[in-house]
Amino acid sequence: MASKKKQTRTRKTTAVAKKKATPKKPKATPKKPKATPRPAAAKPVAKLPVPVPEPVKPAPVSAAPAGAPFVGIASHPLKPATQIEGLGAVEKGQLDAILERYDRKDASLLAILQDIQTINNYLPRQWMEAVCKELVVPRTRIYRLATFFKSLSLDPRGKHICQVCVGTTCHVRGAPRLVDKFELALGIGPGQTTEDMQFTLETVGCVGACALGPVVVVDKQYHRDMTADKLGKVIARMRRSGDGQGNADEDSDEE
Repeated sequence: MASKKKQTRTRKTTAVAKKKATPKKPKATPKKPKATPRPAAAKPVAKLPVPVPEPVKPAPVSAAPAGAPFVGIASHPLKPATQIEGLGAVEKGQLDAILERYDRKDASLLAILQDIQTINNYLPRQWMEAVCKELVVPRTRIYRLATFFKSLSLDPRGKHICQVCVGTTCHVRGAPRLVDKFELALGIGPGQTTEDMQFTLETVGCVGACALGPVVVVDKQYHRDMTADKLGKVIARMRRSGDGQGNADEDSDEE
């Protein structure tokens, strides 16, 4: 037994000695990445001198002689600026009457524009320039109102204004057919005026008479329950009489 124990001890000691005798393998050191060569710096490009335009000198403005009509530059939002003449004596008197009615206050600018359109059936640029001068207001303020409200027009309109209501109620009751009838009879579309400046066709969202639809308004006179046949008679009567109104009651009663 003792000899066996000695043999096991000697085996252990020899194994330990072998472990100590075997040298450890050195750890592999990581290789450094090769440095990529930097690109050559680009050569600076010589900047060419930028030509500076010469300032434009404004043309000299000569003072207008005393009593000369006011001449302004039209600033129509859809048309180029053009030189326009001032108002005549009659138009100047009409404008003064309108301004005095509202105490020449710019707070009543919308009402002033409405009265000007009542006289001319649209807003002439000569009148707009005169209002700018008399009330000392910028053109942008006047044209902001004139282009915002659909009831105001910057373009000349005909003697008779024909409006077709295209609201929901009138639309489902046949308003598109009335617009087609106007286009065939007058040869114009919505927003257009005949060449003889007699008729202007417009479409409106609602005229506040849904129970009477479809409704056609000619020169502020309402024609209720309109059909294409009734509208043809109204247009024919307008052309014959020249009053542009026809007879709303007669047309509405026809079956």
